[in-house]
Amino acid sequence: MGARYMIFTTKHHDGFCLWPSKYTDYTIAASPYKKDIVKQVIDAYS
Repeated sequence: MGARYMIFTTKHHDGFCLWPSKYTDYTIAASPYKKDIVKQVIDAYS
């Protein structure tokens, strides 16, 4: 792809977090999708 950097927005405008949080249950960890999305993005671009 040739990109030198990437910006990955990890929190949606409605508050959904793509990481586990002790402050809210509105996260990827509480969803049926039990994979680490941030790790998948990092692995895809490294």
